[in-house]
Amino acid sequence: MSMAQFQRDFFLLRQADWESYKFSLKNRFIIQGDLTNKDYFEFISYVQFIEINRALSAPETLIEEEVVVDVEAEPQTFKTVVKRRPAQYSDDESLAQAFLNLQGDFLLDNFENFAVKEFKSVSEAVDGVKLLAVYFAGCGFAAVEFTTPTLIVFTNPANLWCLTALRQNKPRKQTQIVEADYFFIAAQALLNRSPSIRNLVSISKGVITNLEISYSIKMNN
Repeated sequence: MSMAQFQRDFFLLRQADWESYKFSLKNRFIIQGDLTNKDYFEFISYVQFIEINRALSAPETLIEEEVVVDVEAEPQTFKTVVKRRPAQYSDDESLAQAFLNLQGDFLLDNFENFAVKEFKSVSEAVDGVKLLAVYFAGCGFAAVEFTTPTLIVFTNPANLWCLTALRQNKPRKQTQIVEADYFFIAAQALLNRSPSIRNLVSISKGVITNLEISYSIKMNN
């Protein structure tokens, strides 16, 4: 899908769903465009991931993009450029995971005041994932609790409604969907940066309730 097509579809879906979503909040204060507002962040995440999943359900090999010829010219002129999907993403079945890997790396590379390091032991990795959960909580994403040494529980996270809504509206062609589960995506990316322990530690999603999301850190023998 071209960026122009993605942006067009994204705009139309955002406009179509905005009023009904705002009405469902029952007069809670929300400003369209304010990403620091939890409710708006949920909504925009939902719209983005609906469009991402639509693109992944029918991936294209060749894409036509409109490119500016001269950025300083007035008025600007465009030319059509045909782009081929990079060879490393040629397998349709692995596109979803490739997207998650790229997004996880993007999140880690752009977190402020969070140091990413390579873990040398399983215990370091477990502590690192828990520290990431604390970081998310410190950013206002959710309240976090460690109910056991390896069980992480987020209360009222800023993607709870979004995850439920995405599961209810997944494209028919997809058996699985890419979810806006930012902590899970970032935690997997964090573990992937430590090759020596990557097969020894993993994280899995637990139960999603109307208030909480849980994650389990697993030590693989």
